[in-house]
Amino acid sequence: MKHVFVESNWVYDFCSPVHHRKPEAERLWKRALARELRLHIPGICLREGAEAVRKKCQPPLLGPSLRAIKPVRRAG
Repeated sequence: MKHVFVESNWVYDFCSPVHHRKPEAERLWKRALARELRLHIPGICLREGAEAVRKKCQPPLLGPSLRAIKPVRRAG
């Protein structure tokens, strides 16, 4: 079995919305599901990829409003 180590770019290419998604990333995922190869995705790559999707794929008007939401502290 082949082992493939992927990085943040692959996470972005695979997890972004359909109009940004790369067919090569989907093919690699399908090969992993078919057990032709094993994907190794470091945790930091998942975090960086998720951050890139949030930054690059959200409508610009939505971003600042989400950042304005603060967690509520409960008394007691």
